[in-house]
Amino acid sequence: MKSKFIKFGIIMSSLLACDKIEPPYTEGVILSEKTILIEKFTGHQCSNCPEASRVIENELKTKFLNIHNNNKSSIISVAIHPGNVSLTNTDENYPYDFRTTSSDSISLNVGVVSFIPVGTINRISGGDAGNRCWSKDNWSEQAKSQLVDNSLNPIAKKINIQINTSVDVEKRIVDITTNVTTFIEDYDNYNLSLFIMEDSIIAPQKDGSDYIENYQHDHIYRCAVNGLYGEQLTLKNNHSVELNVNNNLNWTEDWNNLNNCYVVAYVYDTKSGVIEEAAKKNVYNE
Repeated sequence: MKSKFIKFGIIMSSLLACDKIEPPYTEGVILSEKTILIEKFTGHQCSNCPEASRVIENELKTKFLNIHNNNKSSIISVAIHPGNVSLTNTDENYPYDFRTTSSDSISLNVGVVSFIPVGTINRISGGDAGNRCWSKDNWSEQAKSQLVDNSLNPIAKKINIQINTSVDVEKRIVDITTNVTTFIEDYDNYNLSLFIMEDSIIAPQKDGSDYIENYQHDHIYRCAVNGLYGEQLTLKNNHSVELNVNNNLNWTEDWNNLNNCYVVAYVYDTKSGVIEEAAKKNVYNE
């Protein structure tokens, strides 16, 4: 079940006011205005995939920080298990099935072929691993290209996304309201996509030569909320578009901890396929 409504309204300047971090900056840290999305394609039988996760969590998320809040990373990451790669298959040693129909479609659309880990960086094209996919050694440089210019000045943020959620636990319905604001000329080639991801799933994982039975899987892609390709937005300069989605989530017995779930919203250019901005919000806090 899903319903929506769209509202237009002027955004007041006070909504955009925030304090900018002043020098000196932490050495090695790159500050940016934008938030980007990294889609990491992974598998529980993939021995190299945990190292790719560590690159994101320990290197990228601590290197690229929001210029207005140095406790906030400029990177949102999601772990997607592509069904067309054998390392995501289930068996007696790897019984948990992370695959979904929509995650399979995403992996095919961005060019995941047969090897993982690979990742997209805002879905920019020209990936060294094919189509929009990049090997983990290139993630940092490509993330940098999306966040700052050659002089390390932050690339101007064109879009702001705010997410609000409310949950009816008994009926298993989540209401998601997103408010999208643009700071550029009128534009009608943007779509807004929403999906759910979950942290702290305990299940087996191969890590190098080790079999880890109680591995913690984070940022796991669960489902698309408003369709695989999202919904069109007609954006006007200094106006907001509010999209309300009432979604009846098909939660399984394994997917029952709402405190570990997040809504991720991203706006992308339908002509280029490139993501312009991303945001995330807890689904529910008891």
